[in-house]
Amino acid sequence: MSTLSDSPVPDASTMSPLTDLPVVGPAVGWVDAALNDFGWAPAVNQLIELVLLAVGGYHAARWIIGRAVPWLAGFLVGPVNGLVDGMRAVCLLPDLAVARTARLTNARPPALLYSYGNAVLNAADHVQSAVRKGLPTLAVIGRWPGRLTCVTLVLAFAYWNAAYCTGVESRRCESPTAQWVGSAKSLLEAEEDAGEQGENKAGNDKGKSREKG
Repeated sequence: MSTLSDSPVPDASTMSPLTDLPVVGPAVGWVDAALNDFGWAPAVNQLIELVLLAVGGYHAARWIIGRAVPWLAGFLVGPVNGLVDGMRAVCLLPDLAVARTARLTNARPPALLYSYGNAVLNAADHVQSAVRKGLPTLAVIGRWPGRLTCVTLVLAFAYWNAAYCTGVESRRCESPTAQWVGSAKSLLEAEEDAGEQGENKAGNDKGKSREKG
């Protein structure tokens, strides 16, 4: 029997590292369990899961980069500037409190108070102007959704692969790439051994048939 169909034991040693991914990890775990029921080797299951995740991740990231981000870039201008208005009002509360106190006591407000109020107003105006000009420019990324999606997925995978063992005390922790390479090598070696055994058996059977003849 080929090692491609040897039934693996669905334990922690055969589970795909992709099951540890945030958000999609549980779904990958369900797919991993379903593939284990077919009796395929872990390396085959992990390759299928990686391909499915890559295809799904590409389409999801492409939609986000090509459609969601450009739409949000224009939609968020109003809410962000509204937040700036709220922060400006909060920052002007000390100005208001000192001015009213001075009016009640018939005192002259300090000159520094006017400088503070002008600084707050000018800073808020500059921030709102930057938001109105800057956020819509993010829509430009929608012109290259395919390229940016590929770059984003490659960088995200490289970061996840490099940080996989971060914080793990065990010295035997291996990155997902190292696990997949080792699993693939083991599968290929097992296939070669099975092929050699099949050839040896065929040679022996052929020799026996000649002796009988």
